[in-house]
Amino acid sequence: MTIMLATIKNISVTYDGVGKTFSSGDFISGRITLELGKDCKIGSLSIKAKGKSEVLWTEDHNETTVTYHSKDKYFSIEQCIIREQKGQGKASSPAPRVLYGTFIYEVTLCLLYCSSIVRSLDR
Repeated sequence: MTIMLATIKNISVTYDGVGKTFSSGDFISGRITLELGKDCKIGSLSIKAKGKSEVLWTEDHNETTVTYHSKDKYFSIEQCIIREQKGQGKASSPAPRVLYGTFIYEVTLCLLYCSSIVRSLDR
């Protein structure tokens, strides 16, 4: 772990439209900033984004309290920034060598709705 900390000085993810509401079909863009303290080999680098909601509330009806609960998954996306090199029927190729310094990777993701998720409304 000490070697990794000496190699990666900083990694951050920022996106455009902070505080903005996004909907299905929208594009969200941003950047991954990777600052390396020394040369290294990177097998792969990817970003994962997930969108979900969960709500819980109760309603009183005379002497009965009814609890409602629902969750929904809107999207789950993974985008590869640096892809692991695989040979045809052979072991993986050596990871690419990345020189020390700061690298900025621009990223754009399309938010697609996951309709296969079962919604629940419990009483």
